[in-house]
Amino acid sequence: MDYLKLTIIFVALTLKSHLTFTQKRRLICSIPKTIGKILESRKKSGNFSKCVISNTCFFIAKGDFVPLVNKNGVPAVELGFSKILFENESRIYIVEGRIDLISKFEDKLFFTDHKTQGTKKDLYGFKTQFLTYAWATGLSDGLINYVGTTKEPNKDTFRRQHINFPKHMIDLWKDQMTGIFNDIYYQTHELSEKAPIENSDRAFGRRLTSCAGAFESNPCQYIPICTSQTLEMKQSIKKFNFVESKIWRPWE
Repeated sequence: MDYLKLTIIFVALTLKSHLTFTQKRRLICSIPKTIGKILESRKKSGNFSKCVISNTCFFIAKGDFVPLVNKNGVPAVELGFSKILFENESRIYIVEGRIDLISKFEDKLFFTDHKTQGTKKDLYGFKTQFLTYAWATGLSDGLINYVGTTKEPNKDTFRRQHINFPKHMIDLWKDQMTGIFNDIYYQTHELSEKAPIENSDRAFGRRLTSCAGAFESNPCQYIPICTSQTLEMKQSIKKFNFVESKIWRPWE
């Protein structure tokens, strides 16, 4: 079942649903994102059944939440943001990201993140990703939409987790983010300006405890650069082993 077939099924189910014309139009706008998630999960799991895909179609067609739409008719799906965290006469800190969905659910606005899971488990609600979304949107409530990737569908195949963010938690994370930016600013400016070559590792905050990676068996890809003795060797490794990628922008 390829992308085109899934798109046709999703659109057909949405058009047959009980929703109003405006709700149907908005919901159809969110279909590409949903299909992408399904195909990605199916590819990873290998045994992601057609039954689960079909049930997902009905789940979407229920229309129990509707994407927020701006004055130009653009739905808040895969919404990129850039928000100023701190600004003074010498510097500005900007936080950027992309949110899966901002929608109205039960007459309340939520930011929503879609997660696929092979085993049922609730994510920690105050992880930095969700705290950042709450700070960036100004919304105190978030939803995690879980889509199970088990071979056979069950009562937990489609479920939600509601997270409420108290103001003091959002303010605390804002302060911590500012502290992280400050650390980067002072280290990279003060150390690199005084002795850029000798202090390059310190200036960019190298953490030896993180080099081994996940399960201490997946080393960081930049280790050959960090462990090279001279600046010339570092530059040579970067030139022949790496490519400069396009700057990521959340709204693109």
